[in-house]
Amino acid sequence: MPSWDSSQPEASPQSQQSTAPVVVYVEDDDATAAVLQRSFALCCRETRLIRLTSADQALSFLFPSGGPGFAGRPDTAGMDP
Repeated sequence: MPSWDSSQPEASPQSQQSTAPVVVYVEDDDATAAVLQRSFALCCRETRLIRLTSADQALSFLFPSGGPGFAGRPDTAGMDP
């Protein structure tokens, strides 16, 4: 599953011509993230799943300084408590 990682950012969503639903989630636990990724891989193959590991990373991804931010809004966003 694709994920966004501050150490290796992937191409911005605006540059990708995809109609797949976009799910952005914030999860710092690798095991929990693996379960979520596996679940999406089994049921929702067309979904673009983007993992962030902190609230700060999520804010930077959605609202980058000096840019317009994420193209539109993700279809779904989730954050662990």
